[in-house]
Amino acid sequence: MLGHKLFNFLFKTPLKPYMATQLANPRGLMGRWAAWAMNRSNRELSLWALEKLELTRQDHVLELGFGGGPVLQDLLDRAHRVEGLDQSRDRVVAAMDRFETAMSKGKLFVGEGDLMDLPFAPNAFHAALSVNTVYFWPDAEQGAREFFRVLRPG
Repeated sequence: MLGHKLFNFLFKTPLKPYMATQLANPRGLMGRWAAWAMNRSNRELSLWALEKLELTRQDHVLELGFGGGPVLQDLLDRAHRVEGLDQSRDRVVAAMDRFETAMSKGKLFVGEGDLMDLPFAPNAFHAALSVNTVYFWPDAEQGAREFFRVLRPG
């Protein structure tokens, strides 16, 4: 009951625009809460999407909008190398702290960036994953072009 009341307070009041920006680009104390809530609610769908990728130990995979990394470990367990890009500096720092060992071994790179202009070469990845992020993209068509540009054919 309390969760429902909190949700209504945050999303059905003048705080709604502020909360929307926190969900798109979590920062600060409220951003940590927003990221936790999104990571928790997206976990099952993210794992489903991960299964659909059918990764091998040779794959180089990209996660766009990783939100601090709730499935980065699952990706690391299945792929050769994982890269993640998020527009939230706070979420990137959280992932860097959490995955320091994987990063130091060169198995993981995470960075802050613009999902509309990916800093990766064409055909750089065997697979890519992005769960519940499209509605935060300022231009879904451009985002899709970039998403597919960095994927290898097939």
